[in-house]
Amino acid sequence: MKYFLSFLFSIFLFSEIFACTCEKGNFANHYKTADIVAIVTVTKKYGDYTDKSKTIELNYYKAELKFDKIYKGEKFKELTALGSTTYTNSAGCEIYLTVGNKYLIMLRKNADGKYYTNACSAIFNINTQKSQSATIRHFDYIFDCFKKHKKALSEFEFANFGNYSSLIDESKFTKKDIKILKNKIAVYKVSIDNNNKITAINPIIKVGYKDKKIEKIIKEHFSIDNSLINYQTNTYLIYIDFSIYFI
Repeated sequence: MKYFLSFLFSIFLFSEIFACTCEKGNFANHYKTADIVAIVTVTKKYGDYTDKSKTIELNYYKAELKFDKIYKGEKFKELTALGSTTYTNSAGCEIYLTVGNKYLIMLRKNADGKYYTNACSAIFNINTQKSQSATIRHFDYIFDCFKKHKKALSEFEFANFGNYSSLIDESKFTKKDIKILKNKIAVYKVSIDNNNKITAINPIIKVGYKDKKIEKIIKEHFSIDNSLINYQTNTYLIYIDFSIYFI
């Protein structure tokens, strides 16, 4: 799952594509705020058009979808994508969807109740993975955990965090540990001080293996990035997919 992890981290946590710069995101928040979370197959692309109503002209096209699996929300027929059916301008945040490819989408409706996507959207090309079935099983596991803890996850905002490399550099996990941990996720409720350092940690979704050791590492080495959260507090949630760190 090496390709899955590196791509997931770069797309959902931070994405900078040439001149197209996207805000930092958070996988768990994308799920939490999305109207639709699903695995889809693009069956058709059509309807290129240019929107000239704004200062900068923007190109769009339609993508017809087949819903393979729905984790949240209800299926819809077509998705409007920024770009063209034949080429992509990466600098303009355009996205190229390939007919026949499977994607995980985590999207919100616009004011008209329609779905749009671009290079900054929470959309992940499953066809780039060495094992599509393993990737989909991992998503099954993640979203099942989220559903089971829906109430607890709704009470606080998810924040990004820094110094995640300490999970590798500091912990000295054995090969056996890594084999077990690399397909696990966890969610923690954390309290922070004025310097955004973690002062307390409580698990909501436990790993179920080496939990105390992991929590100690997080408390001692992680710091919270709450710069993109609308209101400031001293309590947040953090989501960790260990497959990102143990490749």
